[in-house]
Order: sequence, then C-alpha cells, then structure tokens
Amino acid sequence: MATLKLNNAKACDSLSREILSELVSLAKRHGLQIERGRGTFDADGTHFSLKLEISAPNESGELLSKEAKDFQTHALSYGLKPEALGQRFKGNVPSGKAEYEIIGAMPRARKYPILAKKLSDGKTYKFGSDYIQTKLGAEFCATFGNGDYGRRPTIVTDLIEGV
Repeated sequence: MATLKLNNAKACDSLSREILSELVSLAKRHGLQIERGRGTFDADGTHFSLKLEISAPNESGELLSKEAKDFQTHALSYGLKPEALGQRFKGNVPSGKAEYEIIGAMPRARKYPILAKKLSDGKTYKFGSDYIQTKLGAEFCATFGNGDYGRRPTIVTDLIEGV
C-alpha cells in the first residue's frame, strides 16, 4: 500500500473528506452532528492537523452549530431577536439580488459578526448587524425599554444617564 503524502492542500482536502464520510455513520448512531473545520499541513508531508466540530442536541432536541448557538446567545447585542436565526433576506451583489439565510454569528468579529449562507451556491458570507437589521425589518429587531430598535445602548451610556 502506497503512503499518502500530506504536503499539499488537495491531498489533505481529499483525506479530510474521506475521514468525514467515515465518521458520518458514527455521528448518526449517537445522534451527533460533525462538521469539518480548517486543516494545516507541514511542507515535508509528514503531518496534517484537522479540526472537527461535534455538536450534540440541545434540551429541545435541536442540533445547532457553534455559530448558530453563538447567534442565539448574542443576538440582542447585535440588535436582533434570537428568532432571526434561519430568516432569509435579499442582499445586493454585483450581479443583482441574491437570497441569503442567517446561519450564525462570530462574537469576536467586530465589523461583520453575522454569518449568512447564499442560497444559490451554499457559500457563507459575513454581514454587519446594521445591514441585517435593515434587511429583516422591525419584526426581527430587538426593542429595548425606551422603544428604540437596533443596537443595545452601551453600559457607559446607561451609567451616565443613571447619574
């Protein structure tokens, strides 16, 4: 049997897809979801590291990705309701309008924290929360005690007003 050289992205991608396909039956047997993450390889072809994300169902039996769970946890800080997860919107692209679906969030991203999947090709894109608020409208925007929509007032503002 020939040894596989792990010295290029194509070989590592092929191997990681094969590994993932073997793990799918194991995941189904245990009611889990497995997603392939990023991988790295050494130039000499002797080492390949692959990240796998494994998700278990929550209390209601839903299987949510880490990004989807992060969206539900942090939605209010983006001025959105947690129910906005899975909502579709039309976005402007150079070739016209494309339809997207909100699939999660990246809490550490400051400028473009919202993740949405383009339905025509399945690729994931990042969006700013203000843009998403505009596209979804008031129905999915969080409201706060003062009746304002959008981003939650900062703690500093709250402290100044409370003095």
